[in-house]
Amino acid sequence: MIDSSSAQNLELVINNRDSRNGHTLFGVLNYTKTPGGSRRLRSNILEPLVDAETINTRLDCVQELLQDEELFFGLQAVISKFLDTEQLLSILVQIPKQDTITKMKNTYSFTSADLIKMNERCQESLREIYHMTYLIVCKLLNEIYEHIHCLYKLSDIVSMLDMLLSFAHACTLSDYVRPEFTDTLAIKQGWHPILEKIAMEKPVSNNTYLSEGNNFVIITGPNMSGKSTYLKQIALCQIMAQIGSYVPAEYCSFRIAEQIFTRIGMDDDIETNASTFMKEMKEITYIIQNANDKSLIIIDELGRGTSAEEGIGICYAACEYLLNLKAFTLFATHFLELCHIDALYPNVENYHFEVQHVRSSAGNKEKIAYTYTLSKGYTEEKNYGNGFHYDFNLVKIV
Repeated sequence: MIDSSSAQNLELVINNRDSRNGHTLFGVLNYTKTPGGSRRLRSNILEPLVDAETINTRLDCVQELLQDEELFFGLQAVISKFLDTEQLLSILVQIPKQDTITKMKNTYSFTSADLIKMNERCQESLREIYHMTYLIVCKLLNEIYEHIHCLYKLSDIVSMLDMLLSFAHACTLSDYVRPEFTDTLAIKQGWHPILEKIAMEKPVSNNTYLSEGNNFVIITGPNMSGKSTYLKQIALCQIMAQIGSYVPAEYCSFRIAEQIFTRIGMDDDIETNASTFMKEMKEITYIIQNANDKSLIIIDELGRGTSAEEGIGICYAACEYLLNLKAFTLFATHFLELCHIDALYPNVENYHFEVQHVRSSAGNKEKIAYTYTLSKGYTEEKNYGNGFHYDFNLVKIV
């Protein structure tokens, strides 16, 4: 299950900046040739599978398509010739209407007695034609209804095959790998699939590891160091694996997630009269009330909408509650006080994104150089917000 807020945060089918561009997970994987295949892919992304056997069957199909070029290109050429069977089915199940209703604007008409007689004869003949047509169509539909299950099955097969061909096509454009399903979440050198599509090159890759004994990861690092991108990357890879697609990584293993929750972003909501803090509280409450041991939880900088003291308290309370679950949780924060929670809970790990300090050519100031590399432990950077003064020439403006 993926809630609407998580689907929006992860940009699964709609880009948050421009809904018309294809910088979404759907855009990354959509090489379908039929409308039914496109609809099938969209519904699968929003509602991934939770049965490992079904997922592995799909992965076997994708693997066979990748290994047999003749089969792959042959099916691609044929699949595009199929009509939209689902649209045809929607027409067939409609009940035909015998009476034809027409509407005309106000007009002046001139006629004679002979024209009236001829018009009546024409109308009578037309009614007979309509009646005969109605009987023929009803007979045809009755014959089709006996075999309509075949059309439904054909529609399902074509859309599924089209989606699997799309997965195989996406693999040929990047170095994706087949995922495994175990009790751990392990990704070796994984990268963000949407970022790769935007940049037209492979982004910086990082490792990820969560298990039952190490199911809670706290991530720290300066602003713009890559925390949010990394969190989204993990959720996107999980979804790709559970719909039967290959994953952007050198190696990956996933635990089946029954639910995927995210708390990302810092926006208010005018329509619901919710401030930033109110929206944060609603989202974290929803996660706490619905998460279970098989959930994947992504939380990015909870508590930004209030004071530092209150934010730390809320984060600490949320962490303690989630730590009692066996859910896989990744928690990004600027509150370094949370990093010491690993002394109380052995299933907590600290990671941070490294940065380097580079002195300018003039030698009078330092700039932050981002490596976008995840390392063990929590960050030792402090007051890193001041470094942005120079990056954005704020000092000169002020």
